[in-house]
Amino acid sequence: MALSAVLYGGLAVGLAGLLSIAMPLRCLGIRSRRVGALVLGAGLVAAVASIAWPAPTRHVAGLASRLDEILPAFEFSEFHETRVHASPAQVMAAARAVTPEEIRFFVALMEVRALPARLLGKLPPRSRRPPQATPLLELFLRGGFVMLGDEGDEIVFGEVGRFWRAADTSAGAVIHDADDFQELATPGLAKVAASLRVEADGAGWTRLTTETRVAATDAGARRAFAAYWRLIYPGSALLRTAWLAAIKGRAERSVAPD
Repeated sequence: MALSAVLYGGLAVGLAGLLSIAMPLRCLGIRSRRVGALVLGAGLVAAVASIAWPAPTRHVAGLASRLDEILPAFEFSEFHETRVHASPAQVMAAARAVTPEEIRFFVALMEVRALPARLLGKLPPRSRRPPQATPLLELFLRGGFVMLGDEGDEIVFGEVGRFWRAADTSAGAVIHDADDFQELATPGLAKVAASLRVEADGAGWTRLTTETRVAATDAGARRAFAAYWRLIYPGSALLRTAWLAAIKGRAERSVAPD
């Protein structure tokens, strides 16, 4: 995502400028403290601009999937895909069964995400033996996500909340199904829907995709989520690509040799 790149680039430039105020980093072409201050300012301007950049609402052109039906209008999204040498049924079975221990970086990224809340005492200390052998989808549903659609070739699950708040992400609203999710309009919230979808891709291959969409219920929530989303996007993308890789690995291992 371009705005995340601008954000992190701006922070890196700003850090170089800050260090150069104490000792100019001549290796970077910063030859005076005055130039360092200018570099710091430029980096901060870029970072703030990337956070404040408006997020327009997008609409799908047609209803091609269950996710399209559930959340056809949204402000934020990410999409990832891979090809798997297995049947759609085998790939979907793997998607339902894959566990956190099979996903690279999963535990580390989840701990980074939870760190602010832990420091504020809003989460219990990390357990010694997290339930990594439990399927990830099951953990999501235990943790507050709700199943919004299960069409055989597509799973859609969602959650609502104030995800940008480290101390209190609760929504103050309860959803039980897709109808609740679609009808929810309580101000100050973000509605997140994510999908896993499979489709035959010929010659024994399957196209596996995951898409996440987020719609804010008002302008304030949109601005707050924009800052949060642009900050966490690199980790989010890394996690989702690792998730697809784990599903691919499990599905292809399940295919009987010729």
